[in-house]
Amino acid sequence: MLKILKKLLIQPVLISSAIVTVAIIGIEKLGVLEPLELRVYDQMLQMRADPGADPRLLIVAITEDDIKRWNWPLSGEILDRLLDKLEQDIPRANRSRYISRSPC
Repeated sequence: MLKILKKLLIQPVLISSAIVTVAIIGIEKLGVLEPLELRVYDQMLQMRADPGADPRLLIVAITEDDIKRWNWPLSGEILDRLLDKLEQDIPRANRSRYISRSPC
């Protein structure tokens, strides 16, 4: 058994691969490679083609013309009509952000 172990330790390939493996694991655990990995990842993301807007998303914005037409803050009735119209398309999720200084 000892002879086999001595034979294995004499082979430079095994010794060098074990040293390199331990060194890489140690460097990774210390976090030395993380900034480099993040930089390379950012570069890869920037090199991708622009996928454009996701057609599954719908953004509804209230413009100045809407405020002039419907007054501010929007009444609860108008918001209900808007949400009812959006619900007709059977969305998977609905997130709304509406800030009003007075209750609807």
